[in-house]
Amino acid sequence: TDPVIKVIVIKGINNDYKDHIFTPRLQNFKFRFVEDQFTIELDNESIRMEFNDWIENLYNNLKEHDKIEDIIRTLNTEVKKQIFFWSKEKVLGKESAMGFFGELLELKKLLNESDNMSETLNGWCRPAPAVHDFDYDDYSLEIKTIGRKANSIKISSEDQLTALDSKDLILKVTEVNLMDKNETDSIGDIYNEIMNILDGTQKIVFEQKCAEDFFFKYLGPENMSLEYKITEINSQYYNVDQLNFPRIKTDELANGISDIKYRVDVSSFDSFKK
Repeated sequence: TDPVIKVIVIKGINNDYKDHIFTPRLQNFKFRFVEDQFTIELDNESIRMEFNDWIENLYNNLKEHDKIEDIIRTLNTEVKKQIFFWSKEKVLGKESAMGFFGELLELKKLLNESDNMSETLNGWCRPAPAVHDFDYDDYSLEIKTIGRKANSIKISSEDQLTALDSKDLILKVTEVNLMDKNETDSIGDIYNEIMNILDGTQKIVFEQKCAEDFFFKYLGPENMSLEYKITEINSQYYNVDQLNFPRIKTDELANGISDIKYRVDVSSFDSFKK
């Protein structure tokens, strides 16, 4: 067995370029910035041979370019391909596809209305699981996306409808129509629309939030085409009044009860419309 572990070292990466390099957290690789150098190193000895082969191919692709901008562009593309290769979650189920689409739909709306797109993007609580989908200084926002025949939403924890830090909590329920095995990739389309709104460094933040997602690592339509045509039928916002909104209240649960999941009829929200 070859004991050598190959690495990639790219020099000339100053502060102007660091934020343009796609460096998601990965299980098998490590990305490092040391002064003006960027390196890719192995972090899993069990895949040494596969890693060495990839590093060699990556080097051959990178050495074809002279400009640092072209090197970074090629590097980002190859890292995404490698994530897809090692990812086990290569199929997104219908329910998860609708949920992801609903979040992207709201993110696009918020970005189009924003005076500070970096702040808006940072308020989107991916990739790690969070209590709410969006969290800002003065309010939190939870997104629920349902099919056109659904009449209830699923609440996945006892805290999901609980306001945090005395902030307002808003619930958005989006009704969609989904057709699978369709030539239209609605998630890819809205992903590209968001990319077109953002600038260079914001694009990388957005890409990494999607690529590092806890439940499904999405790498954009060029790498992961999804055959789902999803059409928004209607969206409605609700004020989640902590006293009267229909929900299970954490402080009223008996000691020892946790991991609560339940459904709530959407028609019971009518009096809380924004």
